[in-house]
Amino acid sequence: MFGELSASERSACKRGGYALDVRRTASFSLDRSLARSLARSIVASLTAGCGFDASGVSGGASGNSGANVSGDVTGEPTITGDLPQPTTSSSSSTDPLTPTTSTTSTDDTSSTSTGTAETNPPPESSGEDDSTSTTSTVDPELCDGFDNDGDGVVDEGSQANPECHGCTFVLGTSRDYWFAICTDPRNWDSARERCGVFGGDLAKIENAADQGTLLALVSEDHWIGMDDRDDEGMWFWVDGTEARDGETVIGYDGWNPNQPGGGIVENCAELDPGQDGWADAGCAQLQRYVCRHPA
Repeated sequence: MFGELSASERSACKRGGYALDVRRTASFSLDRSLARSLARSIVASLTAGCGFDASGVSGGASGNSGANVSGDVTGEPTITGDLPQPTTSSSSSTDPLTPTTSTTSTDDTSSTSTGTAETNPPPESSGEDDSTSTTSTVDPELCDGFDNDGDGVVDEGSQANPECHGCTFVLGTSRDYWFAICTDPRNWDSARERCGVFGGDLAKIENAADQGTLLALVSEDHWIGMDDRDDEGMWFWVDGTEARDGETVIGYDGWNPNQPGGGIVENCAELDPGQDGWADAGCAQLQRYVCRHPA
């Protein structure tokens, strides 16, 4: 059965030395392809080296794989038992005979939280207006025919415009209105219209301080904003407030002691420096006037 083998070779074959190698080798974890290839190699070695039928030699490929390798010299080697499946490992095996597949798993999908989305809390309010604040700069009104300060009127009094178009501007006592002492002669109604250009009307004088300031600046009669044309003896300022009812003065009293005295022919009020106060005069006469407008 062993042909021309030497005594030592025949002894090794009898002791199953090759079969032992088969069992040791097949004890590693093998996949199907590698096991089949290894089986063919073992059977060929047994056939060539020992010259006997190797069908009775068990590969003993047990171990971790649970598979047995067997075969004969004439047929295809067969594998019985459960074959190991390729394993996925994140690290490399230290055994060079154990096939491994290194796979790096990367989840390309974006994770979606099923809970409430985390958001940054809003900044705490400092109690001040968080909007961008800018300091508004208003150009002063000038005597140039333009509305420099954007209030809708032209050439009215301002710190930068103390005099314009024959009118001198004087800041009132409470500093929220201006008087305009104008020199172009007009009747009472026309004077009201001219004061409207400054955004105001003929002057309403409400205190002794303003009265004293104006009297110091005028040297002749000037219209002011009071009349009794609607009802003789019932004097009203141009803003609608009552100034006098017969002999009763309402509010500040700037009348000269002998005024008003013109009856039904003198129904408009004037500032009369000669009498150091207010007097009545005919509304159609032409004279200078005092306006008042908001600062």
